[in-house]
Amino acid sequence: MNRLMATASAGSVACQYVLPVAMATLVACSERVATGPQGSMAVTVSPLTLPGIDDAEFGIHVYNAEGDLVWEQASLWTSRYGSGGDGLAYVGPCDATAPGTNTVQLVLRALKNDSSGTISPTTYVNPAPDVAVDDARALKRTVTCVENGDVPVVFNLTIARDAQQGFFDIAVEFEDVFCSAKLDCVDKLLHHGDEREPTAVMGFACAAGGDQPVSLYLSNVGITCRDTGGSVTFEHSFRAAALDEGNQGGVGPIFQVGHYWGKEEFDFDKCYWNHAFGLDLAALAGLGSCELEAWGTASHQAWFDLTTPEGYVYPVVHWKVPLTESGTIVCGEHPIGSEEVEVVYVDGDLERQGFGASYTCGEDPIVGDQSMDCGGEAEAELTTDGQLTVTVYVDGRPVTDTLNIGPGARLVDECCLHSCCGGN
Repeated sequence: MNRLMATASAGSVACQYVLPVAMATLVACSERVATGPQGSMAVTVSPLTLPGIDDAEFGIHVYNAEGDLVWEQASLWTSRYGSGGDGLAYVGPCDATAPGTNTVQLVLRALKNDSSGTISPTTYVNPAPDVAVDDARALKRTVTCVENGDVPVVFNLTIARDAQQGFFDIAVEFEDVFCSAKLDCVDKLLHHGDEREPTAVMGFACAAGGDQPVSLYLSNVGITCRDTGGSVTFEHSFRAAALDEGNQGGVGPIFQVGHYWGKEEFDFDKCYWNHAFGLDLAALAGLGSCELEAWGTASHQAWFDLTTPEGYVYPVVHWKVPLTESGTIVCGEHPIGSEEVEVVYVDGDLERQGFGASYTCGEDPIVGDQSMDCGGEAEAELTTDGQLTVTVYVDGRPVTDTLNIGPGARLVDECCLHSCCGGN
């Protein structure tokens, strides 16, 4: 058997629903076998950037290829097995019996603040719940245990947690970014001819802590109608970005679509990116059940591929709201944290959530096939193993991305390998 080292860190984000940021990392090392060589690993956990989480309790369960439990530790506090809220480190065995496939499950049991004590589990969305390992909600990694070898297993988490903000009714925080979201079908907003008609408003707003920038990401907004047999009677994907604000025209029973964005006048970046969909109830009457679905998130980082980062368990807002039933409005007011507008987690080791457009606070939204204007020259640094780090400047602030282009490459004049610069 080999040894397994686990590291984890936990932080917090704000939602009312706020997203707390947490990071968890697991690593594996070889068992101390007298007849075999020893493995070793140095694990570094980055300090948390968010206040409020001073300690976290994790559990670790390891299963072999047959599904048998190799070992488990039900209660590991970061204050004892790490450096408080900064992370967790633990070393244990893994089963190298062929084929050597091991499943490592991480469970988040508690978050604690030194002054207020244990944080109520009802105030955050747990990305690593205590469920069976074969449950779809289980947070786990599959690794191959190599005899007398070291196996790293890494979890990077971001946790969604309730938080009260003066400028939001309900918000979520991650990376010191506070976001609010909703779907509201209460008012008649958009004009259908001379009259205002029922309108579904999809709201999304985010604010950055300190002087940091904030970028919002949205998927296309899908509206789909199905009859009682499940067959699609209407389906359209509305782009989240537009060249100009305001009315964009309609499609079928959606008589008008409106896009609205802007920056509010605070001492920090707070931006909104809202969409309105006019509902022609007469046209919708014969289309069965109709539903709106979209995904969104935010970050201090500009993700040029419009995709959540690899290797991170990242929070995403998921709108999935029934709009009408046989031409009758069935949606009402749905804030973030409701069943219709919920915070879900995307595990970047298994999948990454892509978006159709981004909106950096203070600029205009752009879609995936648009490019950004970069000011000044790009700065590039290439290591011998082929890691190219490129820094460009967007509105005077540096944006850095690292590309793995492989060994043997070299930098030449006029080189710019970056999507921001229309790279090739």
